[in-house]
Amino acid sequence: MFMDELDAASREQDEGLKRLFEAGLELALQVQADAMAADTSEARARLAIAFHRLSRGVRQTAALRAKLLRDRQRAGREAMAHAEARRNAQVTARKSAISKAVERLIETTVDDEDEQLDANEDLATRLEAESLSHDLPELPVAVQIAPPSRRRWA
Repeated sequence: MFMDELDAASREQDEGLKRLFEAGLELALQVQADAMAADTSEARARLAIAFHRLSRGVRQTAALRAKLLRDRQRAGREAMAHAEARRNAQVTARKSAISKAVERLIETTVDDEDEQLDANEDLATRLEAESLSHDLPELPVAVQIAPPSRRRWA
């Protein structure tokens, strides 16, 4: 909700600055044309000063629009990076929980040490592949460590 309001406010702000830029540009160009057509040097000088002030405002408006756009883009990139970091932390925590649970099962159900090592290596490989899954952090650990034949019922 808040982000929608913020986006709407940003769009309104940009639209207002766009209209201000266009109006200022149009007026500056008209003043410039008037200065070129002025009959006296005093009128041209007065209009030149007005043109200078107007064009400065137009440049500042353009610069402000560009800055606000860069700020919004940077904020978007930062939000995406934060979300990715949060997900990576969740995936790491989930992989650790799954690993601990399955390693305990391997220790209690597999007697041969070589088979335990193979099973742990297989676990590490599978966990790395599963970490690419989008639902890894959301599924309960019990569902993720259940044998494949029982997963569909969980």
